[in-house]
Amino acid sequence: SIDLEFNVTNKDDLSSGAPVTIQLQLEPDDEDGAQTGPVMAPFFPTRKEEGWWLVVGDLENNNLPSIKKVSLRQKYATKMEFPAPKAGHHKLTLFFMCDS
Repeated sequence: SIDLEFNVTNKDDLSSGAPVTIQLQLEPDDEDGAQTGPVMAPFFPTRKEEGWWLVVGDLENNNLPSIKKVSLRQKYATKMEFPAPKAGHHKLTLFFMCDS
């Protein structure tokens, strides 16, 4: 499993079109010492490593304001930025996906 923590750093000072900044911390839970390696992909032409993606999605408007590929070999910190939507209530979802 992977622990994911996030925080919108400027949530009290947002306006339409201004950048929204999300700070993220990811940490693989490798209690047994297991390391990730190449995935089984018999039809892929070369060696295939796990690829992980952070995606911010607005499901009501079918929009992905931010997408970022991340590495998960060890604890990882990153940030994502995207423009704030127009004024009003918006429900955005943070997805964390593996491409393998």
